[in-house]
Amino acid sequence: MLKLLVIGGFFHLKEQISFESAEPQIGEGGGGCTQVIEQVEQYRSQGFTAFGIVDRDILLSKSANEENAEKADQYETLFWQTDDNQFLATQIFGEHIHVLKRWELESYLLKPEALQARIKSKKLSQNVMSVDEVTQALIDNEDNFITVTILSTYAANMLGKNSSDKFEVQNHGEVLETKVKNQLGINGSNDFYIHYDKIKLFAEQEDNISIRWDKLSRLLDAKRVLYRFEKNNMFNGIFKDMESERGDLADFIKNKPLIDTELIDFIDHILESA
Repeated sequence: MLKLLVIGGFFHLKEQISFESAEPQIGEGGGGCTQVIEQVEQYRSQGFTAFGIVDRDILLSKSANEENAEKADQYETLFWQTDDNQFLATQIFGEHIHVLKRWELESYLLKPEALQARIKSKKLSQNVMSVDEVTQALIDNEDNFITVTILSTYAANMLGKNSSDKFEVQNHGEVLETKVKNQLGINGSNDFYIHYDKIKLFAEQEDNISIRWDKLSRLLDAKRVLYRFEKNNMFNGIFKDMESERGDLADFIKNKPLIDTELIDFIDHILESA
């Protein structure tokens, strides 16, 4: 039996694979990434064909906690890599550990088509946002999404800690920016804008809104984005509980199908390794 170790849930399932969570146990040290790597090594030593998946944002925390300066720089450089092919080819944890090219698994739920389908299912009238209108709403809020993502990039990179995923979800624009700077203790410095510009680079100056969102959302903290759908009234209050919405979004993406080729290719690769 193939074993795929993951942090959290996964929505692209195949019968031939045994999916197991590698969340750290209560009282145990080490993050989820370390758990995945260790368990993959353990299973492979027992003769299983085992692979692991870790979130992209793990690279920043690994960089912050790495004592070897050269290795720490490698982790951070890879995190900010905008070229998907180079990113996926690096295999910094070895060929059996797949680092997602997007922030985390929830990032693969940020499909405008899936969001539009959920909006349509909840509306009683015929006046429903189109996919393009949903995409435009996302692009119109990209600065807010980048700002709250800096809560994660700066904190993981410089402070070794993080703020609540629901931090200041009701605010936007300059008010949100000021609150984030205050929370991170970087008011008056250029650190905020350094991170802002690095994240913005992932949009690659794309004008097409669909392509721009697909590119930019690679480096947005998906949990923070999802909570803003719920709390910031972005879509006229339709999304009441994003925790429960995740399963429906995943089902739509799986059935459409809208699953990223990255995930399909990885699953096919490990099946071929059986």
